[in-house]
Amino acid sequence: MIRVHILTAGATSPNGTAFILPILKFKNNLLNSGFDIKINPRKQEITDCDYLIIESKFYKQGWNQKRQQVLSEIEDFSQKTIVIWCDQSDSTGTISAEVLPFVQTYAKAQLLVDKDIYLSPMYGSRIYTDYYHKNFSVTDEEYYCEPTVRNKNHLKKFKISWNSAFLNFGKFQPYWLLLAKRLPFSNCVPFSRKALPSFSNRVQDISVRMGTNHKRETVAFQRKQIASMFESKAKAKKISRKNYLNEVANSKICISPFGYGEITLKDFEVFLSGSVLLKPSMRHMRTWPDLFIEDETYVSHDWNFTNIAEKIEWLLANEASRLNIADLGQKLFIEHTIGKSAGDKFAAQFSSLFN
Repeated sequence: MIRVHILTAGATSPNGTAFILPILKFKNNLLNSGFDIKINPRKQEITDCDYLIIESKFYKQGWNQKRQQVLSEIEDFSQKTIVIWCDQSDSTGTISAEVLPFVQTYAKAQLLVDKDIYLSPMYGSRIYTDYYHKNFSVTDEEYYCEPTVRNKNHLKKFKISWNSAFLNFGKFQPYWLLLAKRLPFSNCVPFSRKALPSFSNRVQDISVRMGTNHKRETVAFQRKQIASMFESKAKAKKISRKNYLNEVANSKICISPFGYGEITLKDFEVFLSGSVLLKPSMRHMRTWPDLFIEDETYVSHDWNFTNIAEKIEWLLANEASRLNIADLGQKLFIEHTIGKSAGDKFAAQFSSLFN
């Protein structure tokens, strides 16, 4: 039996909730795979294990004020056991490079295919914000760039954990998240179960509901451009969650740009709705569950926006293909969250962090 201790902030954010929930939901599958897991053990027991997993948000409060103290503590842990750092940041680009010398594995929910990119600074610490800065001269009011990887050998430590698919995406999602915050180590929050067939009657061609106000212009730029392109056909302005989910369920195509990360919670809501997901190309990244298979589970458009209209025109003219793409996206989402083999799939992915 492999003893694993986990330090986590719990359900303090959607990402944090999606990190801890599958560990709780699939605890029997993990036990059957040989893992004896203890969450937030007593201080004197933290390193009394074979592996220590540290969820990055566990140190969120002290990261800016007491960073050196935090790094010293992680270094101390690594001298007593094997440390796995699980980075719960939104995007492929943002990393906590300072911890790399002190951990044996650095796991991210979404990882750049070309890991060498982590060796160089990116404007806004994201590959797509860097793209819009360089190609569209977009700048942020305050320059933002996190430290880069200094030692190329540290790139070998990078692995993939799991993304934010493991939440409830139904009408009462905000209330489930609030409940999870109050009971951070309870698996009372259910995964989404209600899915709408893609062939259901849909009266609206496109839905583009999204927020366009971001502190960083390089993050907001993609959203603002898409919102302006479809202003006459579909409104981006946010509406109540009930009305939003009804609109998604009645739309043939849902456009979901990047936000602070490439993957957004809207992506999973679209999978469940049976609508087809249209997103900026995600060829640059790897993630798990890998629900984002280009032209199979979602349709991509170029980051420079030139082929969005063409992609929409094709989807509306080719109903059978559109429905097949929506069906497969929904099928894979269900298989990895509430399907019969979902627990075994998660246990296998969890195990990959230790190989």
